[in-house]
Amino acid sequence: MYLSFFWLCQGGTKAYGEVYYSTNGGSSWTKLRSRIGRDSLYRQGSWYPDTISLPVSRPSTVLIGFRFVNAAPSGPSSQGEHDDPPLGVDEVRVWEPTTGGGGPSVTITLNPPVSQACAGSGLSLSFSTTGTFDPTNTFTVQLSDAMGSFANPTPIGSGSASPLSATLPSTLPSGTYKIRIASSNPQAVSNEESIYVVSFAGLTCQASPNPAPPNSPVTFTIGGTGLPNGPFSIVWDPDDGSGPQTTSAPSLPTTVSHTYANQGGYAVSFRVTHTSSGCFQDCAVPLTISSTSGLPFLTRRGDALYLQALEKGQIELYDLQGRLLYRGSSDQPLPVPASPVFLLRLITPTGAYHWKVWHP
Repeated sequence: MYLSFFWLCQGGTKAYGEVYYSTNGGSSWTKLRSRIGRDSLYRQGSWYPDTISLPVSRPSTVLIGFRFVNAAPSGPSSQGEHDDPPLGVDEVRVWEPTTGGGGPSVTITLNPPVSQACAGSGLSLSFSTTGTFDPTNTFTVQLSDAMGSFANPTPIGSGSASPLSATLPSTLPSGTYKIRIASSNPQAVSNEESIYVVSFAGLTCQASPNPAPPNSPVTFTIGGTGLPNGPFSIVWDPDDGSGPQTTSAPSLPTTVSHTYANQGGYAVSFRVTHTSSGCFQDCAVPLTISSTSGLPFLTRRGDALYLQALEKGQIELYDLQGRLLYRGSSDQPLPVPASPVFLLRLITPTGAYHWKVWHP
């Protein structure tokens, strides 16, 4: 026997719907597990067609119960738990496939895909069906959002028979998503399966300082946003003839360093590989090594001054009478004093520097 119904419930892990059945007139109730893979219904803002197998065979009576649980506290800590709509159900039917029974005439069963895949890569999804589909029917592979909701599913592939080819969007952030298959004629949806998407779309590589003086360590930071959980293997080439180097990192961001002996321009390259999936991404950093790069220098852009120096510290501006005009961090834009001549002082962990500055 099967239970079919449509439901919606936004809510969250503390505000959700449940479905039960009873074969003894309501004296006891047994909770059922939805086709979405859990026994609580939430994060679904649009109508979802669900079909659940009832573990009974033609009982004399069967009761179906729906329950909305609202255990979410009030206040900021319950953000998202009180989102509308609450639990709603429609078109509840109990049926047997052998009798027709007015129930669904077709079913789609999606086989579990690979556990993880690279963003932008292709998938082959196999499935089985029961019932008869119209010759014009199309099966579409749908991808959930990062919360696992199919309120606005993303189509990533389609076809007329198993297996279906699909391509994960290359811009997806890393995370666990849901995949399902939907048919067009007649309309039906399969069970949902989870897949962990490994994405390096937000990978960044930076060098500091840049420019840098010879014989002084340069630190490279590999990080970014929307990256997968580690560990990682990193192969990088300083581009100075020393050859590729390999390191590992349990998570990102991470840093490596290198000292350059000669002046010039270098194209420092990195290949970051997600160890468990094999997904990888390349990035590069243009680096300048110059004997004059160790000297601080001041530039003006619009109504602000910018100090570039190897060391960060506290910066102070004074007029020629010694009155303090400004104090702040050296890595922040500085106001342009009204006077064309002023004094600048930079205080770093290794010492203090003083300049008299003229500006038009």
